[in-house]
Amino acid sequence: MFNVSDHSINMSGWVLKDGDDGHAFIMPEETLIDSHDFLVVCRNREKFTNLFPSVKTVNGEMDFGFSSKGECVRLFTSSGMLMDRVCYENDDPWPSEPNGGGATLALFNTLGNNERPDTWRASFNHGTPGMKNIDIITALNDLTDETISPDEIVIYPNPAKRFITISVQSLQKEEVSFALSDVTGKKGDKMLRFSLSQGKNELDLDLTYFQKTIHPGVYILHVTSNSFSRRLKVLVY
Repeated sequence: MFNVSDHSINMSGWVLKDGDDGHAFIMPEETLIDSHDFLVVCRNREKFTNLFPSVKTVNGEMDFGFSSKGECVRLFTSSGMLMDRVCYENDDPWPSEPNGGGATLALFNTLGNNERPDTWRASFNHGTPGMKNIDIITALNDLTDETISPDEIVIYPNPAKRFITISVQSLQKEEVSFALSDVTGKKGDKMLRFSLSQGKNELDLDLTYFQKTIHPGVYILHVTSNSFSRRLKVLVY
């Protein structure tokens, strides 16, 4: 797990599950992740430490595992709120190498929609637990053409409390719409529309426009125009 925020997170009592609600690992008391730091959860701490002796922040023992043939990984807060989820597979369009032979799935896009197969890559030599994955980037590359490049649409601040700004560098004038969903794909009832000018655009959004109450958690901002479509992860605290 990676804390992308600028503050530490107390994960005491948070719950890690696979696709079966009967499989649950509860984080022990005083489980903290510092800002921009990592936490590893494993099935056998002794075996893990023997293989990766330099990794210091490790929790276990989990009494279940995640299948190399495909599985869901879900993370809940201590109050039961779903904070993040990914359901992966081991064949196209997902990387096929992580199939139990040593390679692992590595998320290279920490602020993109991690339900998308193209935000993952196959690692080498059992991955890089406790440290950054291969080629981590912060903007989701799901372009439909070359009107906007991956580094020309940015959300800040992220994490945010309520207000965010979208910076968009556009090559043309066009209309753009925004919708907000939770990580399960359930969208709010409202949509926002803006007119983009050619060049740099700074668009201010109040997240409560999409739904009256914004709880802490992970949301997906859907950005759509005639020339591009994006899904960007927004973290609310």
